Amino acid sequence: MANLMAAQNWSCPCTDQSNCIGTERISVLELYEHRKKFLTTCKSRGGKRDAWASDMKEHYHAGSKSFSRSFVVGPCNDCCVASAALAKGLSFQTHSSAHADVRKNRNLTKGGRKQAQKQKMTYSRTVMDAYIRRLRGSFEGSKSKQVEAWFTGKRSLAKRWQDFKKERTTNGLPMVGSEKIFAERWRMHTEIIEQGAKGHPVCDECGKTQVVYDRLEGRTDEAAKQARAKADALQAEHDREHRGEREYAEDIWDKAELRPDKVTAQNFDAPTVSQFDIPVQKRAARDVAKRLESMQKWGSKVTGVMTSGLGMLCFFARAGLGSGPNLSLTILYLSLLKVSDDQGFLGSRYNILMDNTGGDNKNAEMLLFLGFLVHMDYFDDASFFCQLKGHTFTILDQSFNTLISQLLAQCIYTVSALIQFTFQFLQPYGCREVIELHQLWDWKAVFKDANLARISGFCTGQYGSGMHEAYVRKDEKGGPATLHSRKSCTHPTHAHARR
Repeated sequence: MANLMAAQNWSCPCTDQSNCIGTERISVLELYEHRKKFLTTCKSRGGKRDAWASDMKEHYHAGSKSFSRSFVVGPCNDCCVASAALAKGLSFQTHSSAHADVRKNRNLTKGGRKQAQKQKMTYSRTVMDAYIRRLRGSFEGSKSKQVEAWFTGKRSLAKRWQDFKKERTTNGLPMVGSEKIFAERWRMHTEIIEQGAKGHPVCDECGKTQVVYDRLEGRTDEAAKQARAKADALQAEHDREHRGEREYAEDIWDKAELRPDKVTAQNFDAPTVSQFDIPVQKRAARDVAKRLESMQKWGSKVTGVMTSGLGMLCFFARAGLGSGPNLSLTILYLSLLKVSDDQGFLGSRYNILMDNTGGDNKNAEMLLFLGFLVHMDYFDDASFFCQLKGHTFTILDQSFNTLISQLLAQCIYTVSALIQFTFQFLQPYGCREVIELHQLWDWKAVFKDANLARISGFCTGQYGSGMHEAYVRKDEKGGPATLHSRKSCTHPTHAHARR
């Protein structure tokens, strides 16, 4: 009823009266009966759109391309087309579609429109499938005859849609379909395997500077010299920042080696998971009959923890256990227990050097874990430090690069063999033990009541790659643990929050 009353209060487009279906012309009960009659009979006439289009045809003049004000609503027979549509309870979209059907002389019914749309969509899908198959022919095929697969570099669907549109435009062909349909068809081609880059991300700032250098290559005019000088200044400032952060991290590491009673420092990182899938043959093996491409792989998550002055521990966890904070915090906790057992004590300060990966490292659970260590008085303060994205390479990364290159030259069929080779190749980097994890502690459940939603904004956001340093300490003896964070070691401003 409220909707009917609102319809009687709207402003009609007619110039000689305020509302063709106002309360002074028709009662709300008469309007209700009029709407009820239309809504109960329109389904048998093909639906709201077709029924309304059929009614409007009687009032449309093709010569003037306008509708006469002769629509009947209750006792009134001089209502305009907009008021009549509102009286019948039609949405603006339904009215507009029916209005266009009459003006453009469309004779298709609801079923006809569906069939035409289906044919159009089918044609679009056919064209897109042909394009994808033609594109697939330029990709590298699988070496195995048992499995049909084509490999290509990873690229966003938005960019692949732009490539498709460009190809159609270049060849003078009309556009078909939409980005949504193209994405649907691309995902249907499961034989195309997109491979992402493996290794460290390129620094965004270094990349921007390199783009400027590439654009100015070969130019010696005055504008190019000024642009190159500006890029040099920006790069020099960026180099100063990331070198300062590296020196800051190395300073903490050196202090932990000299004074383990004062500082316990650890660096942990993990290489790409798929690089440790087994079983595998030697990379040089080209015997198609004996290749293992078609076999189901056993995935392992490998994480290394290097403790300053004590060497490295390498942890293997099957991929089924998952990753994220549960894995990272379990590994760090076990590493701290190992440090305590080996040297009999922990430093008064704890520092973790890690990269900017939000899912595994730089998250709220990690901050709460540091807060837990301080709250329980295991350390006076605990912190993590992340160097700039693209500049996080450490000796731990170097050890993984060596490990992966040497594993490629081995036949590995079992987990025990993978662990044995890993220990053998990591020993030159001070690896003391390779540990296989069969279960993880549920740290998310431990910190469930800590209201994780309140701890945000430190990973990404207005600070670009987020806060690079966060530490927790008790400002007063016996007081609550307080979180401090800052964008980088050269940034003077600290953000404070009590937890």
